[in-house]
Amino acid sequence: MPPPTESSLLSDLQTSDDSQRLHSIVSDYLRPVSTLANSKKTSKKADQTTVRSLAKQFLSFLSKSFPIIYNRLYIQNPSQQQRDILSPFYDTYRQCLTCLDFISSQLAGGPHMVQIQRLKLVYCLQAWGRYEEGESESFRVLERLRGEADSEGKFVPSIDVGGGDSKFGSVVVEAVASVVKNVAMGQSKDCGKYERVLALLEEVRPWCSLFRELESVAIEKSHNVLVTFLGRCCRFLVEEMNHFGEDLIRRFYVECLAEYSRSTTKDQVYKFARRICSSLFSLEGSESSVRIDLVTFVLASISRECKVEMDNGAIEFVELADYCANKCRAAGTIFCSTLARNLNNMAGDFHQATTPVDLILRLYATGLEFTDDFTTSKGAEDNSAIEVLFIERDKLHNLSALLGSLRHYFNIGEKETCISSDIEYKNSVNQMHLQPGSKGQCSMTCKDRKACIVMYYNTQKFLCQPLAELVNSEKKRILAEIEALTDSSKLYTIQDAFYQFCDSFFSLKRCTSESEREEFDDDEVLVASVIAAGFILSIGTKLKMQKSVCLIKQIIGSGWIQSQGLKYLFVSLHNIGVLMYRSKQMKEALKALKLSYRASWTNIQRLCEMFTHKKGFDDNLSEDAIRGLITDACTRSAFLLEVLHVCGNLKVKRIIVESLENWSLAENLFRQLPGPIPLIKQWVKIQCKLHKNVDVEDSAPTLCCMLLSSTKVSKRTIGIILEQELLAYQELNHGYPDFCQRMQNKVIDLLMQDVYATENSPLWKARILIRKGRALRINGIEALKNCILCLSEAISIMKNFYGETPILGTTACHQLAAAYCLRALCTQEAEPNSEQVYQDICAALDMWLSIFVPDSCSMDDEFKMVSGNTLPLLYNILDLLSVKGWTKLHSNIHQLIIRLYKQNNMQIGKCLANLWECRRLSHALCVSPVNEAFIATLSEHCGETSKSIDFWIGCLSGSQPGLLGFQQNLICFFNTFTHRFKTHERDFKSAVPVNNVKQIVSELISSDPVRSHSLFLAGYLYYDLCERCVSSGQLFEGLSYAKEAFQLRSQLFKRKFAFSIEEQVEKCNETGDIGEIALKVINGPKDLQVQRTVASELWSFDSSSWDLCGCYLSPWNVLQCYLESILQVGYINEMTGNGVEAETFLVWGKSISCSQSLPLFEATFSSVLGKCLEYHGQTHELHKVVWQSISVLVSRKRITQTCSSAHDTFLLDLIGREILGDVFAVERAAILYSIGWITVKNIHSKDTRAVCCDLSNVQLSKTVHWLKLAFVLCREVPVLFQKVSRLLSAIYLLSATTELFSLPSCKALSESHWASYFHQASLGTHLNYQFFPNTCGRPNAQCFVDSRDSHAIGSSCLHTETSTLLRLAPESVKDLEQFVMDFYACLPCTAIICISLLGHAYTSLLQELLLNPSCIHAWMLLSRLNSNNQPVVLLLPLDSVLEEVSDDAAPDDDNARACQNLRQHMNSGKKWHCPWGSTVVDDVAPAFKGILEENFITTSNFLIEDTKSTRSLWWMIRKKVDQQLGKLLSNLEDSWLGPWRHVLLGDCLDCKSLNMVHKKLVRDLKSKCKMDINESFLKLVLGGAKYDIEEACFSWQCLKEGCYIGRLEHPGEEICRSNGIDKVSALASQLIHEAVNELHLADTISREPIILVLDYDVQMLPWESIPILRQQEVYRMPSVGSISLTLERSWHYQEQVGRNAAVFPLIDPLDAFYLLNPSGDLSSTQAEFENWFRDQNFEGKAGTVPTAEELATALKSHDLFLYFGHGSGEQYLSRKEIQELDKCAATLLMGCSSGSLVLNGCYMPRGISLSYLRAGSPVTIANLWEVTDKDIDRFGKAVLSAWLSERLEPADCSQCDQLVKEFEAMKIRGRSKGTSRKKVASSNIDETSNGDSLKNTCDHRPKIGSFVGRARETCTLPFLNGASPVCYGVPTGIRRKKDLSPNS
Repeated sequence: MPPPTESSLLSDLQTSDDSQRLHSIVSDYLRPVSTLANSKKTSKKADQTTVRSLAKQFLSFLSKSFPIIYNRLYIQNPSQQQRDILSPFYDTYRQCLTCLDFISSQLAGGPHMVQIQRLKLVYCLQAWGRYEEGESESFRVLERLRGEADSEGKFVPSIDVGGGDSKFGSVVVEAVASVVKNVAMGQSKDCGKYERVLALLEEVRPWCSLFRELESVAIEKSHNVLVTFLGRCCRFLVEEMNHFGEDLIRRFYVECLAEYSRSTTKDQVYKFARRICSSLFSLEGSESSVRIDLVTFVLASISRECKVEMDNGAIEFVELADYCANKCRAAGTIFCSTLARNLNNMAGDFHQATTPVDLILRLYATGLEFTDDFTTSKGAEDNSAIEVLFIERDKLHNLSALLGSLRHYFNIGEKETCISSDIEYKNSVNQMHLQPGSKGQCSMTCKDRKACIVMYYNTQKFLCQPLAELVNSEKKRILAEIEALTDSSKLYTIQDAFYQFCDSFFSLKRCTSESEREEFDDDEVLVASVIAAGFILSIGTKLKMQKSVCLIKQIIGSGWIQSQGLKYLFVSLHNIGVLMYRSKQMKEALKALKLSYRASWTNIQRLCEMFTHKKGFDDNLSEDAIRGLITDACTRSAFLLEVLHVCGNLKVKRIIVESLENWSLAENLFRQLPGPIPLIKQWVKIQCKLHKNVDVEDSAPTLCCMLLSSTKVSKRTIGIILEQELLAYQELNHGYPDFCQRMQNKVIDLLMQDVYATENSPLWKARILIRKGRALRINGIEALKNCILCLSEAISIMKNFYGETPILGTTACHQLAAAYCLRALCTQEAEPNSEQVYQDICAALDMWLSIFVPDSCSMDDEFKMVSGNTLPLLYNILDLLSVKGWTKLHSNIHQLIIRLYKQNNMQIGKCLANLWECRRLSHALCVSPVNEAFIATLSEHCGETSKSIDFWIGCLSGSQPGLLGFQQNLICFFNTFTHRFKTHERDFKSAVPVNNVKQIVSELISSDPVRSHSLFLAGYLYYDLCERCVSSGQLFEGLSYAKEAFQLRSQLFKRKFAFSIEEQVEKCNETGDIGEIALKVINGPKDLQVQRTVASELWSFDSSSWDLCGCYLSPWNVLQCYLESILQVGYINEMTGNGVEAETFLVWGKSISCSQSLPLFEATFSSVLGKCLEYHGQTHELHKVVWQSISVLVSRKRITQTCSSAHDTFLLDLIGREILGDVFAVERAAILYSIGWITVKNIHSKDTRAVCCDLSNVQLSKTVHWLKLAFVLCREVPVLFQKVSRLLSAIYLLSATTELFSLPSCKALSESHWASYFHQASLGTHLNYQFFPNTCGRPNAQCFVDSRDSHAIGSSCLHTETSTLLRLAPESVKDLEQFVMDFYACLPCTAIICISLLGHAYTSLLQELLLNPSCIHAWMLLSRLNSNNQPVVLLLPLDSVLEEVSDDAAPDDDNARACQNLRQHMNSGKKWHCPWGSTVVDDVAPAFKGILEENFITTSNFLIEDTKSTRSLWWMIRKKVDQQLGKLLSNLEDSWLGPWRHVLLGDCLDCKSLNMVHKKLVRDLKSKCKMDINESFLKLVLGGAKYDIEEACFSWQCLKEGCYIGRLEHPGEEICRSNGIDKVSALASQLIHEAVNELHLADTISREPIILVLDYDVQMLPWESIPILRQQEVYRMPSVGSISLTLERSWHYQEQVGRNAAVFPLIDPLDAFYLLNPSGDLSSTQAEFENWFRDQNFEGKAGTVPTAEELATALKSHDLFLYFGHGSGEQYLSRKEIQELDKCAATLLMGCSSGSLVLNGCYMPRGISLSYLRAGSPVTIANLWEVTDKDIDRFGKAVLSAWLSERLEPADCSQCDQLVKEFEAMKIRGRSKGTSRKKVASSNIDETSNGDSLKNTCDHRPKIGSFVGRARETCTLPFLNGASPVCYGVPTGIRRKKDLSPNS
């Protein structure tokens, strides 16, 4: 390959990208030179011949290659690819430089030409950012230059070695400049580099000076580069000040400043200084003192330069000082104070040179000092900034002198007067001249006078800006407390500064061309601020007020000030005027308000002009903003009118006319401009005040009269203004009714006659008629008739003018439709039954449908307003139709609403969200929350996607309450709601957490006051939550949410409606006292009407636009939700048995429905109020109804044709399947109960062919399972729960005694367990949920039904062992068996006797099932259960016990006739009313009601005359009745119980003989007879051995199962035994009889107490007084659960007070409070007890009535409450107040009927004794009927004496002593064997209790109830009076408190 030539190499250097290869080729080419050059180190001097030869050969190539390589390398910031390609060229460049250096001696320009090429290499390195290499190469250049010249310099050659060669010198300076540039660009933090730069600078300075004299252009250029990058180095040092230190920066800055002054760019020195200062101010993290020191150092350095050339630098220096001063003001106090001090020092230096600069610097210093003072004062607590300013008197004095000197020097404003802006200023610029200083110093000759004025203006601006801010911020203090401020004249100095600023500003404006004035536009707000501050000080100092007013007028009149400045000015002036007005300085207030008025309307005029010409109009200032400013101007003008009126100024009319003219001009430009409402309202207020007592109506002017002569106001505008005036008079009608009514008529007449008099304005005329109707409507419902007449006339006018033309103008159609709509709404209020309502709504809809046709309406402003105002009217008629149940027009209305949204470009999703949130998608009481027709309508606009749940959720996602409500409805109404949507059931059946609902509701109602829409949403959330609970069977929890919803909706209802309450009195006997006819007061609404303000909202449909996106609530919408809540609360109360409260709600709702003619609600309320219809007739018809119910519930379809048997079976399987979260739980339970009843009733029909459907073929086991499911589902529906429980109990009892009803056996539970469990569950169902919350601290009702929350119960107040007992049923039927087992385990050890009477339907049912032809009136269902023994269940037939009461005496007996006459007389007085109404007891014991009636007559009515004979006859009657009652009770026991009477006895205590005989008999029966014996039942039979024991008690089923069904036998009747009771074997019978005969039971054997749980139908009977129970300790409780809960509560209380817990409650009878004869008419009772009570140290009241608070406190703080008075004492402390107590004493209520329960049919009974139990009283002794005072006093005293005697007995018990001995022997301290089991009442003895405490809590000692039976015998009439007291509660023991003792 031939060697490369020079040309080929140069070509490759230019084009080739293979730089590495090229470098090798060039290296080879230059090798001859490079070899010698590199060997130069060893050879000091090369052969010149060789050098010359090589130069000839290669110099040409080298000379040409340098520019080529330079061009290839010199690229600014090359890319990485370029770097990779071109980097080898650097090596080539260096190699060429080496070769060139070698032959440099042959160069024509000298050896230094090599360094020029090397500097080009440096430039390439700089372009590549390789500053370190560039710096090294630059130093290499200097080194070569120094070496060539043999220089002695450190870095730079000496000046004398250059030989005067300018090129050599330029290379030297250029090399130094390159070093500085590399250092500057490299930004290294190596201090040494900057020190070297300073050294280089010192060494190169002679070169620069030398050649500057020679005017070398090259050197100047290099020097400028050097200066530029020196500045950059300096700035970097400043920015990194923390690293480099202050000293280096100072030295570097001085050098930079010196070089700037020597360079041709010395005019840039101020810019350089400003950049340095800027860097210093922008530093963060550095010490402030260092930064400000450097700033002052910079300024001081510049000031020295400035004084050298004053003319050129003074202004720039002042600008720099201005910049630094402003930056220091923003930086903080330390900057301000330091700079102020230094500026003063610098000013002293300047003073020697020229006058104005020193004054200006001192003014800047003063401004900084003020800033420092103001900033410091902000943190002070005592002094305001104004007061601090007064303290600085020297500063103010100096400021005054400075201002005077500057005014004298610049001569601005000194001789000027305030001239209006419209006067021409001639030669104003030439007239401005600068005066020399007063001391004769030479004048500063300013080349640019304007620049001098700018300098002066900026100085004033710096001073005045903070002062103006201070004055404006402190204006309230200045204006209010000006006299209190010390030396207020000092404010004039500041005032003078403000005036100088304003003068300088106006002078500057005058000498500035129009194009240049934009520079000062940013200062317009500042100027306004300063002028406003000056005005404030003028008021404060009382000086130069006219000057301030002139300045304000001048600035308002000037054309330059823009909207922002004017806005600031009129707002400030208005605020000043308000302050002055409030401080009663009317003159100053008027000045400020007038100026504000002028500024605001000037601003409006200019904006209108700019808007018209589109010149200078700010795009950021929208039309809406201008409308806002116009409204604001009207408001301010209105206030000015008010002040003028107060001052008696006569300019009121002029101001109102001018304002309305200005508004009129704006109204012509801006459509939909709000009317001048504030202005007109104020005018109307003034007229009302002026003419309040003037009767002549024509004396008051109208705006029309004042404006008709104006050329600026059109007739159309006058019409608008008059309509606003009309509205204003309407609003003030309530305060000035007569005057306002006259003026309204006057205005309407003017509108009709003068404004809209022409025939071509029917629309406006009709509009005024509508306005007149509005005026009448506001006056109240009384004027509705006239209002309707006005609307009718307006409708007639429009119809007559337009005829029947179908296409009208949008406005006309809308007005006519609105008139129809308004007339419909008014007619609804006036005549709710009128057909005109529906006709007008139809007419309105037809009109609107003609307007809003799809794709045919242009979207102009008019259409937008019309469409927006149509919506509220549509909402009103839609809601009215919904609440009335008229749904035919719903589809059209929904169609219209959707069209409106679409034509306004609103999203359909927003429309859907609004309709849903306001619940406008269905009618009132609709099962589904969304109408199916609406979904079809929606799909027409949105397609099939609108039928998906996702679409709806997406639309509602913007509203969390709305979305939550939708999700709740998905759950509640899934099957009826979601079948219209495309979704999957499993996706949307998850429950919405209740806590989420509560949280959203809490957020909605957290504001004060709560928004109406928030109340509406919160109400619906709680309403839907209630529906969820009710659907799942949780009625009581649902009731709580229903009440919450009702409370919220009640608030909303009162906002929308006005009404009064009318009391309607009815006679009744259900709620009154026994024996009295009570007057029941039922409240009803009267004069229900829409609130006037609410009704008037719709009448503004033609004047303002509604927000389409807003949620509007109409009164009818609110009425609907309010009525729905009333119905919800009433219905649930009815379901739960609370009839009184249900009736209250339902009557109220029905009254509203009737008054408003709402047929849907009226029928519903009437239906719920009435009794449910029952089906009677053929079985087949009943079955048909049941099948229809099943079909609707399961498949949501009603059976319309006969279905197959397979389909029926499928339906039965579905209805009997347990579904988690079933929303129709209650309905399902009702159907299952119906199926169960039908199946059981037809059980014998299976063997016949009389089977109509599959309901008769259901297996009994399946029926029982379904009934158990119903039992679980309806656990919170008392009536249904009682029915299901009772039927299950009967089935299990039949199963235990009859083979036909046999059920699959259960290992854990026998039939008697199931039967007794369901029996007890049927008792007290209405009271359970009312009772439980009161007796355990009122937890949420959910705690008693939710097994998951059992831990919460135990943690609060209930023992965990009783959690099962407190719940009525588990949540799932799967848990029922374990639930029942837990129930029995938690029972107390005391025997509980449950008694029910089954009559009516059960009588016939059992008669059919048992195939018993006997006539049985009723059946007694009796269960005995406790934790120790297997239950016993009996079903005994009953017949009538006694006929009517008859006298035994003969008719001719004189005594008998006398008694009869006396009885007839007493019967003519008060009448007795039976408290239970009518029950099955009246069928089987009719005599009992007659006895009580006779008792009432003889106790409540007075004798004719109180003689011995009449008293004797009276006693004869009383004793006769007493005997009858005793005989009745005896017969009751014999006839009803017979041989089973012993089942009622308590278990025997400590009877060894009984235990021995029992054990022996059990052993014999098991071994000899092979019998499986119920040992507890056998012991019960043996325990009653002394009574007659018949064979029935020894039946096989009784001995085995503990169950028995009795029969009545009649002569000649053969009893079928095939399905009856099997007798035991003869051997077993013999063994049992032998055991009975062997027993010798004592007559006074001790027995445990029993607790009776009586069905409501039998609770009125005195069971405690039947012979067998006469001496038995007996208590009553409403349910089994309430027993355990009361015991548990007692244990919990004893544990809280630190006392060892006893099995039963304990009281100290000495800790008593009495209420004795509070009515004052029982003197004998008071005499009997008062002194005795005092002897016992009892607290109480006698003969006086205490307050309810006193009684409540006594009940909570004592163990015993004694009441001896009339009735139950409820008249002194109500049932409600008692039930709210958290602790209650035992009570002894000795008033008449104090223990009687009033039955309310199927509803909850009422009685004071239940209230005491609910409050926590352990025992309450009260009377079932009326008693006489003497007998009941004896009873009460006997009982109380016995309690006190027992209290004094020593605490010795043989059983407890024996237990203690056993424990001590076993070294056990704790509970006894008898309490080791986990029981509610026996598991609570502290394990650490000792023997003494065991004795103190002994349960074997006599209790409260044990003394009641003995006390009965003290009564003269042991039955009529003695049987009346009964003991409600649980066994309660007597204890002795240590700190109580009676008087000795």
